[in-house]
Amino acid sequence: MEKLLGDKLCQRLYSFVDKSCLTEIRIRLGKEIVLKNIRGKVLTGIIADEKLLTNIMDIATNFSMYSYEDELKRGFVYYKDGIRIGVGGQASIRDEGMGAFKKISSLCIRIPHEIKGCSEKVKFLYENYNNTLIVAPPGCGKTTLIRDLTRVLARSHDVLVIDERYEFGGLSGKLDIGKMSDLIQGVPKHLCFEGAIRALSPEIIVCDEIFGQRDAEVVKKTVGAGVKILAGIHSDSFENVEKLGLRFECYFDNFIVLSSNPQVGSIKSIIRK
Repeated sequence: MEKLLGDKLCQRLYSFVDKSCLTEIRIRLGKEIVLKNIRGKVLTGIIADEKLLTNIMDIATNFSMYSYEDELKRGFVYYKDGIRIGVGGQASIRDEGMGAFKKISSLCIRIPHEIKGCSEKVKFLYENYNNTLIVAPPGCGKTTLIRDLTRVLARSHDVLVIDERYEFGGLSGKLDIGKMSDLIQGVPKHLCFEGAIRALSPEIIVCDEIFGQRDAEVVKKTVGAGVKILAGIHSDSFENVEKLGLRFECYFDNFIVLSSNPQVGSIKSIIRK
């Protein structure tokens, strides 16, 4: 992080929030930098200028934003060790969707944390595992819980992790996702799951951020192929997941709903079918 932001800025930020607890840094052009930890948001009073945003993007992309164009079309840049930088600003439009950014005005630096043992609170899933959907708004510990649960399940199951945004394993699998896990990174779920099932023969497939009909089809076909699934989705309740109309209730046996109250990663409800 010191290389990305600079030693002086990091020292100032760490005076507000303990480094080990920092989960997110919000940097918006002309506005104060906002930090987030497991207890909530912290305003720093430090105003971000264009030079800061430019420096961060130069370092994150090795001074070649063009080489990261595919990632930027999906709204983020991967840095290292699971750190992902969400990008906002003025973007162009292409036939296939969003194109290059003309001007970047905001960055959201997401910092992953390995909290080994955090899945103990849902340890009923350890044995006789059944399809499970982790439901949570952004920043409520969904990925952290899934990673630790994957680590435990991969002690006794062949687990395939489809890590589109490098959040579960970090670059080249530096984060611990278990001794019996395989990892596919940087590829959308719908492009790789069929070939991966045939080639790697997983017992459980793990993926995050299920979104829209295309991903719902991946879930449907995975379950239909006799492979169990562990996935996450952005929502704040089981009822709102149902309202999406994607029939997830037909494919999952367990729904774990997380909240940030009283702290990030708190379990709001568990629904077992």
